[in-house]
Amino acid sequence: MGDATAANQNGTFSKDKTLPRLPIPDLDEWAAKLLKWTKSVVDAETHKTTEQNVRDFLEKGDGRKLYKKLQQWASQESLANWLHPMWMDGYLRARCPLPMNINYGLTYPGLGKQFPDWITRAAAVLVGISTFRKGILDETYDVHLERKRPLCMSAYHLLFGTCRVPLPELDELRNLNDTSVRHAIIAYRGAFWALDICRADGSPLSMVSLRMALRKIIDEGNALNESDIPKIGYFTALDRDTWAGIRVNLLRSSTENVRSLGLLESSLFLMALDDRDVPVGDIAARWVLHGDGYNRWFDKCFNVMVARNGMVGLNGEHSWGDGSVPNSMMRWMEGFFAKNHEMMWRDFLQREDKFPAPSRLNFDLSNYTNSGAVIRNAQLSFDQACNGLLMRTVLWNEYGIKKIKKWELSPDAICQGLFHVTQMRAWGKCESSYESIMTRRFQLGRTECCRSMSSAMLDVAIAMKDYKKGDINNQIKIAKLWKKASDEHIARVNECKDGQGTDRLLFGLREMYNKYRGELGVTTPPALFGDKSVEALTYDKLSTSTLPVPVNGVATFGPVVEDGIGIGYCALPDGLLFVMTSRHHANWKSFCAELPVALKDIGEAMEGANGRLTGLAKL
Repeated sequence: MGDATAANQNGTFSKDKTLPRLPIPDLDEWAAKLLKWTKSVVDAETHKTTEQNVRDFLEKGDGRKLYKKLQQWASQESLANWLHPMWMDGYLRARCPLPMNINYGLTYPGLGKQFPDWITRAAAVLVGISTFRKGILDETYDVHLERKRPLCMSAYHLLFGTCRVPLPELDELRNLNDTSVRHAIIAYRGAFWALDICRADGSPLSMVSLRMALRKIIDEGNALNESDIPKIGYFTALDRDTWAGIRVNLLRSSTENVRSLGLLESSLFLMALDDRDVPVGDIAARWVLHGDGYNRWFDKCFNVMVARNGMVGLNGEHSWGDGSVPNSMMRWMEGFFAKNHEMMWRDFLQREDKFPAPSRLNFDLSNYTNSGAVIRNAQLSFDQACNGLLMRTVLWNEYGIKKIKKWELSPDAICQGLFHVTQMRAWGKCESSYESIMTRRFQLGRTECCRSMSSAMLDVAIAMKDYKKGDINNQIKIAKLWKKASDEHIARVNECKDGQGTDRLLFGLREMYNKYRGELGVTTPPALFGDKSVEALTYDKLSTSTLPVPVNGVATFGPVVEDGIGIGYCALPDGLLFVMTSRHHANWKSFCAELPVALKDIGEAMEGANGRLTGLAKL
């Protein structure tokens, strides 16, 4: 997900239109890379067929027809990024439930620690988010840089006021983010309130006034009977077509529902007040990934949660943008609170009798036939999905960025290599993995996929499977293999940052076939599209992504395929953090058992070789 830093620039969005457009890789170079990247995930006989399919794709004309059409598509003056509308539709076409499939979760232990009680901390978070939004509206928030190169900031237009609205077959992304929108939604016990959190110019209301409003919401919520709270938040955790049908019925059955859904969908974001303690680790990861289901609105751009013990978390909807965007806001708040908490407390001590009046959203289900059964079925579906999800958090403290760099290796390569070593030991083979790489150096850039299973990485996995503890010669051999694999991994990552991976062009060519095959006279899918090597490369048995999180924080998401594993990971100065999810018990059990053993052996091998083998970078 990237590691951009910030620097002062003239206007938050000032560089966006000056950035280059996402390139379309040269077709012949892409084909050669596809052959190289598939070679390590299939046997030689299977790869021979792939070589023939690639030749046919290039020489028989269909591939070049599709490629030329994609070039024409990309040349549209109105299209700043050839991939962007296809990629957005790819998300919005997905019919699976959002939690544990599309949305992701992030935790921020200690955020707002200057405000120790639950409601005051929640009010402080509202002030922090509103202040950040004001900077976006006024374009005073710094342009992000990656090694002095400006990155596209366009996703920040969608950070607030965005909602994914369920529709049959293809959802719609709606956004209303200007100073006319002043309200956030506050969720408590499954009920919802609209609350103005900023002034007409977008500047935040005071912490004391927001705290008073939150206190009123909690008092009102505690006075409600269970029967007064329909818990329709469960609907947003259903598959999209089912939820789309329910939403139509809600709108038809009452004008009150039209008003309430309108306020929910147009709100800046949702804050969930969860009257429970949330410790760090697996429980926190589940809390942000799916929570209780009903005190959320998973369609919103993001839900920010504050637990009774002060834990802060975020659940982000993925179609509008990637996790680096809300994460930057939350990490920005750490500095904002450190710098401004004393002033916020001084303002807090100035008594105010006025505060914005929260307005409870009422849902009238009296004319909705069998609404009670519909809600119960939604809850049952959600509970089954949660119970079927396996999760494990591993925090490794024996080495991290500092020590890995002393080994002259890439921390990201160590993490990706670890996953392959673990596969080899657990399953006796290495399958392809997906690593998202940020492409925000281009207009409207999102991600490219790095496939880290190279031939060099496979050599590491094989060597580590037969690792001999305490054998210095074996350790030196392994260290050399790691260096080669690390260098190749860095090269692949950099190619992907430049938009020169394999996945996105393959996606674009398939889209051209789906949209224009009749026009182009491509009557049947090219054999390459169904090629076994390509299928093996793009089958995301391991779906991985990295994001900088605070100490004891987590980044988590669900697996992409039914027998797969989702891995959110972060290299820390003195440790490595992994949050793993799966639905497949057999694969999961063996993978989780082998990962810490592999971590131990990698550290021992590299430490054993370190000092006896110098100048690894020259090997």
